[in-house]
Amino acid sequence: SAPAGLFDQVLRFSFPGEYSPIIPENLARFETLEKKTAYFLDSVLPCLVRTAPPPAVGLMLKRITETGGTIRIDELAGGLSCSSRHISRLFLAALGCSPKGFCRYARFQTVLAAMERAPGRNSAAFLQKTGYSDRAHFQREFREFTGITPRQYTRQLTALTPTAGILSAP
Repeated sequence: SAPAGLFDQVLRFSFPGEYSPIIPENLARFETLEKKTAYFLDSVLPCLVRTAPPPAVGLMLKRITETGGTIRIDELAGGLSCSSRHISRLFLAALGCSPKGFCRYARFQTVLAAMERAPGRNSAAFLQKTGYSDRAHFQREFREFTGITPRQYTRQLTALTPTAGILSAP
């Protein structure tokens, strides 16, 4: 499950007047990580504004996270007595993504948390519970979100556990 309060706020850029720093281009001007970080902290971070999403979007976010992202969009719409299209417009306006995209992300986070709790467990054990149609679907989405395969991720997790000796005291 997601940390408390994670989905009850939306971060938006609020730049004064017409000023809008083009972040990637400006970051590229700096050669070191320290200079890039300083630019971000001085120029971009102060422009972030936390706002609560509209109540309907807040309810949808709550329902999506409660189901671990496995709820279908038509079920979500039916629960709020509105159309799937209306939900999509609300999501896009409030969060900049589709409800389906957010469900994919929430489902992936659910699986990732389960993998972190039991890194040696076979990923097939949670595929069916989390709504992935098959192993290939899961692996494709895992690679899309992380850039690595589930097996590579599990190996990295296993290598970092105290039982592997890396984090344990000498």
